[in-house]
Amino acid sequence: MKSRDQMKAELMAKFEAAVERVLVWRESHQSFTLTELEEFVLSLRELVGQEVATEMLGQMKSKALVEAGGCERCGQVLEYKGQAKRRVVTRIGELAVERGRYWCPECEAGFFPPG
Repeated sequence: MKSRDQMKAELMAKFEAAVERVLVWRESHQSFTLTELEEFVLSLRELVGQEVATEMLGQMKSKALVEAGGCERCGQVLEYKGQAKRRVVTRIGELAVERGRYWCPECEAGFFPPG
């Protein structure tokens, strides 16, 4: 897990990149409509939000193992099969997340823990 200072430095770099995008956009748009400004700001908000969420998800302690959980279908103890990357659609857009992957030997089905 990253230290507070490491995480702050990485987030600040992302915010500085966002500010640079604002400055470049402003330089290339000497005049603009309110709609154009809104579209730019909303796309920037989405991008920054996704970057922050991805960083925070990467720091979650719970991504390794689920506590002695059982299969939702049959109750069999699940086997941990390692980490796997998934793309999930959230309220702030599509994110790449890494989560523990599990297998039920009874149902022969793979699972990602909820959350």
